[in-house]
Amino acid sequence: MNRILILCMALLSISQAYSQKTFVGVVKYKITVEGSTENKTDSMMLVFDTNRVKIVMYLPDLKSMWYAEEREFVDDFIANRSYKLSPDKKVETDSLKSSPIYVFRNTNRYGSVNNRLGFVYEVDPKTLSGQDIRKVQCVSSLEYFYPVRPDYAFLGYQPVVVDGRLVLDYTITQANGNRPRVYADQVIPMDNVARYFSDFNLTQRP
Repeated sequence: MNRILILCMALLSISQAYSQKTFVGVVKYKITVEGSTENKTDSMMLVFDTNRVKIVMYLPDLKSMWYAEEREFVDDFIANRSYKLSPDKKVETDSLKSSPIYVFRNTNRYGSVNNRLGFVYEVDPKTLSGQDIRKVQCVSSLEYFYPVRPDYAFLGYQPVVVDGRLVLDYTITQANGNRPRVYADQVIPMDNVARYFSDFNLTQRP
């Protein structure tokens, strides 16, 4: 039975590889630290357009536990620029920093994140020597592709696309046993996401 399941997933992956289409839509992520005594979960939302990605981070408001502070960014792959929306709604711009700090390799194993299948990728442990990190891995989607930027990490740190596939789960295992984790809670394909970029007043690109 396991062999049949693996074969079916492999055939699905091959068929999709020949019909890759850039994902357009919204992915909502949960951010947590498994094993930590602090039981809290933050979140972020990524909006994928054909040549740009909007990142909205929801961080705890230091003044009130009932509110979350929003931080908004847009990475534009054609202009090669990164835009940040300041609290007073002014747009700040900088050069795009999207090259990942980790190089992931496909383990050829399958993983599942909220019933969504993906390939498991890992970082060579030898490259982690001297750090308080024991393991770095992610699960990249079998179904959702973003070939526009095959290896893309927000600010160079948070993997968003690995091997042309949307990252569904990114987990770091630390020496103390804690596991910082970012995982996809919702994946929502859409036909048009232009309204999400209206605050930045950026020209929509083909």
